Amino acid sequence: MIFFNLQPLPKEHVLSWLLRGYLRSGSVSFSSFQEQMSLKATKLYANQVFGRHIEGIIKLLGNRQRLLSNHTNALLWQVSVGNLVEHDSPDLDSFEHMNEQQFFGYDTSWHACQTCIKEDMERYGTSYWHAPHQYPSFFTCYKHSKPLVISKEPIKNIYSEVLPHNVAAWEYVVPEDKLELKDWQSYLKEVISLCHNNPELITQIKPKIVKYFDVSKLKLKEQKLYCEDLNFDFEQAMGQELLRYLFRDYRRENLRGKTNVFKILLIGDNKVKGVRNPIYWLTVAYWLKISNQLDVLS
Repeated sequence: MIFFNLQPLPKEHVLSWLLRGYLRSGSVSFSSFQEQMSLKATKLYANQVFGRHIEGIIKLLGNRQRLLSNHTNALLWQVSVGNLVEHDSPDLDSFEHMNEQQFFGYDTSWHACQTCIKEDMERYGTSYWHAPHQYPSFFTCYKHSKPLVISKEPIKNIYSEVLPHNVAAWEYVVPEDKLELKDWQSYLKEVISLCHNNPELITQIKPKIVKYFDVSKLKLKEQKLYCEDLNFDFEQAMGQELLRYLFRDYRRENLRGKTNVFKILLIGDNKVKGVRNPIYWLTVAYWLKISNQLDVLS
């Protein structure tokens, strides 16, 4: 089968590789194409890391560490789950995502860079979805530092068989690059660089935060009051522009169900099924740094 000779292009997301394989295969449908490889993937989302189908693709292609590092966003999720690339690490289908996309303000559809699209078309005769463009809340290209774009008709799921060069019209992920967002973006770039160069440090972010606040010594009522106080200071330091970008509740005039990341992480995290999005942990880490309390990356 021609598909097995098709290797992922540089930094190509494994789901984009799967889609390109189907488009070149001549199969009658995407589902029948996947059945030949014992895969069944209909929800091909940009921020998805965990699941049987992604683990299946990793095993099909082999070289787990290279694939996780260069062709998925899994390294960032080590903030939430610990090491994923060591030989004894758990498989990706050992975890499941929480249904929490509705809590975030940033766009979760597939992102692209228009310069990358042009270069890829010239070099490879096709465009593809780059894995580093899909990091949650990221809005600049890892390669060209130019603004990322999304389809004006959002592409949440590439099971619809869309590659970037098929998109009719684009718009910027962030219409106006404001200072608060630039500083957050710089911090994320530092974290992502460490994901590749010092993954052990990344896996320690969550334990460091939990240890720093140490709410276990407090009664539940005291924990809740403590988290309210923390959240007030957090909101003052982060600023409304960044909070509106990260969390949907801050875009509502009445702040209905206002997000309290401290209650979510310090009280409720051990009671839920599924993996928290690393953005929760990273917003707390970022706040600790800019408020000169603790630098979890040092």
